[in-house]
Amino acid sequence: MPLNINDITTAYERFIQLRTAGHRYASFDYCYNYFHSFTNKRELASPANIEKSCLTLGFYLASWGMYRGSTTLLQRSLTNYKPLLQYVAFQCPSEAWVIDVNNYNDSSITILMQVYRDLRDCLQIANAQHLVLITKIMLGVFGNTPAFDNQFTKTFRLHFDRVPAFRSFNVHSLKAIKDFYDHNYEVIDALKNASHTFDFQTGLETRIHYTRVKIIDMIGFGHSLSGNNSGVQ
Repeated sequence: MPLNINDITTAYERFIQLRTAGHRYASFDYCYNYFHSFTNKRELASPANIEKSCLTLGFYLASWGMYRGSTTLLQRSLTNYKPLLQYVAFQCPSEAWVIDVNNYNDSSITILMQVYRDLRDCLQIANAQHLVLITKIMLGVFGNTPAFDNQFTKTFRLHFDRVPAFRSFNVHSLKAIKDFYDHNYEVIDALKNASHTFDFQTGLETRIHYTRVKIIDMIGFGHSLSGNNSGVQ
């Protein structure tokens, strides 16, 4: 069944009420703030910063469930992220840093898919695992796509009556997310404008807003909880 405005706001509130500066959900904030604090993105992979860049990304992914069970990352050290950080710093299209769902179009979607493939190649992750991992990285670093985890995809398969299935990162899924935004842009924009990331040093809210994509990610996850606050991303 498609999500209506009440469903959207309820799902968002269900997620946001769990969010504090010390909660694992705030690991997204610290990761996103960190990567966007660099005007010169090349500095992310400088000798002075690359270890912190790897640590920041790695802890965000750990907080968001990517080191559970038999995952590939569990067998790798932080140096695993060095090729990815080199790519982000020196080769990634500059447009990736400013794409949000309101400007999803054929050109920006092509860029997103290119970045997805490049990040997958940097990490050399098996096909069975790269969808969730790479979309979580793109969300945490750029804020330009939702994380295609079980909670998000479950919600949006139901919203779109399972077409597309959101089982791969492709044009159909991204255009469906754009369609969802276009039909609900007023409430999504309002939630975006009312939301701010947490600051690591103070634990207070910053002036940095979540992206529209991040709001949609929250909606997808919050709706899947259906009142069960123990869900894991």
